[in-house]
Amino acid sequence: LAHVSLRHPDVYPPHMPDTLFFLEILRDLELRTCGSTSVVCEVGCGAAPLATLLAMHLGSSAATLAFDLHSSACSAAAETAQCNNIVLQVARMDLVAAMRPGLIDLLLCHPPYVPTSAVELETARASSGEAKASVEAAKVTWAGGPGGTRMLGALCDAL
Repeated sequence: LAHVSLRHPDVYPPHMPDTLFFLEILRDLELRTCGSTSVVCEVGCGAAPLATLLAMHLGSSAATLAFDLHSSACSAAAETAQCNNIVLQVARMDLVAAMRPGLIDLLLCHPPYVPTSAVELETARASSGEAKASVEAAKVTWAGGPGGTRMLGALCDAL
């Protein structure tokens, strides 16, 4: 996943300890769920490390999807899939906006979780403009809003 930091500095680096922790959980989970999962989706995917791991394990037995609001993240997810020789359907959308209820068997989400004030969150969003690919723009990838649960709350509301 080294391509992410090099070509997509505005996408959350998938080698961070929290992502590695989620990957370890998935390695255990996938051994128990592979027979019952036909549609897997990673929301707010960034470089899609979680969806990629499951796609590698599940192969063609499941459709694996990755969604993100930012085009740079969608590009990084597509590159991650290509680098790992897997099929990953990547779409630019907010949360699960275009998904039919009840379609997804396993939903993955590693949301921004760092508590930030509403002002910091809006500043991070403003800095994440499509033309601005920088570490400064990447703040939106970890800015979780007041309480650090903005995206998680919105996802729960959408479900």
